[in-house]
Amino acid sequence: MQGLNFQRQFRTSSSEGFLILENSQRIGRVDLHYASESVYATVVLEVQLPENEVAHIIEEIDEHLVVTATVKRDDLNVWVYQGQEVGFFNDEFLEEEFDAENTEDSLLDYEEEEV
Repeated sequence: MQGLNFQRQFRTSSSEGFLILENSQRIGRVDLHYASESVYATVVLEVQLPENEVAHIIEEIDEHLVVTATVKRDDLNVWVYQGQEVGFFNDEFLEEEFDAENTEDSLLDYEEEEV
C-alpha cells in the first residue's frame, strides 16, 4: 500500500482517533486507547483488503502513531473490523430527532396514558 497516511480526528489524555487514508481516499479509521503498559486499537476498514495489507496497516499504526505517543508500550492489541460508516451522531442530532418524534401532543398523550 503506497500513499498511506493518518489524519487525527480527536485526542484525549488516554486515546486518539484517526482516519486512515490511502492516496487521500478514506479507507477506514483507527481508535487507539492507551492503558498503563498496553495499547488497544480498533481498526474499521471500509474496503476489502488481503491479510498482508491489513498487517501493513497495523505496522504503520505501530510505527507512526503508537511509537510517537508518550506511553510505555509492552503490547499492542488490535481488533480489525470490515464495515461502512452509517453516520455521525452527536447530542444535537439526538435532541432534534427526539423533538421531531415527540411533539407536545404526543407527550401529553403519553402522560395521560401513564396516569
